[in-house]
Amino acid sequence: QAIASYHDDRNGALRGSSIVRVFYIDDLKVVHMGDQGCMPGEAALDMITDADVMMIPVGGFYTIDARQAAELAKKIAPAVTVPMHYRGDGFGYDVIAPVGDFLRLMDNVVMLDDNVIEPEKLDAPVVAVPKCPRG
Repeated sequence: QAIASYHDDRNGALRGSSIVRVFYIDDLKVVHMGDQGCMPGEAALDMITDADVMMIPVGGFYTIDARQAAELAKKIAPAVTVPMHYRGDGFGYDVIAPVGDFLRLMDNVVMLDDNVIEPEKLDAPVVAVPKCPRG
């Protein structure tokens, strides 16, 4: 499924539109929030509720920030939340916040040893942070 959204909080006036993607993979509902720049409306929230895995931008500036991402993740309550679009050691723009800003707002954070996520092996609900190959 594709859910229309915006890359900013001004209905796309600054950075245009964005798309939230919902994938059904085997028995999993996987939500990729894309370059979400605003809080989703009620119709979009209904479509992403009950996600098994949700990938969500957390770095701010070009997308929602850590506080907004934490609010959204807690509202949706996926089994596994995967932060994305943040600055790390050796990658990301200086204007984008590090992942720690988001992680401090969340419970049950697991730093993974590699970049493979196996939801069925995690003690849900969990925030899973894959190891970045460059960081």
